[in-house]
Amino acid sequence: MYSLIAVFALVSIAAMLLLTPSKASSQAKSAAVKGFVIPDSINKIAQKSCIACHGDGGKAMAMGKVNLSKWNTYTPDKQISKALDMCKQVTKGAMPPKGFKASHPDAVLTDKQVKTICNWANSLK
Repeated sequence: MYSLIAVFALVSIAAMLLLTPSKASSQAKSAAVKGFVIPDSINKIAQKSCIACHGDGGKAMAMGKVNLSKWNTYTPDKQISKALDMCKQVTKGAMPPKGFKASHPDAVLTDKQVKTICNWANSLK
């Protein structure tokens, strides 16, 4: 009798494990939020002027504002907000920061690049 109960319990546990979505697969689904893709024109600018700090392995404070490596995990509303803030920061000249620009003069954004970022950000609204 006890062995029958034990077998039933093992089969029940095995069924639950096999039929329950794994934590990894549910995390993968939640990480793939549909939203806006960063276009190549913005990606080229970001690779040169932003990713060092605002990408995986970047500065903690910068990644706290926006982590471009995790862009696809943001909700569409958050993507719009982040893109508009990027426009605001580059328009003010606050990004890239002075210290980064001093040590990476090729990272300084041109007026055309600032306009490209802002046009993209405003197109998301």
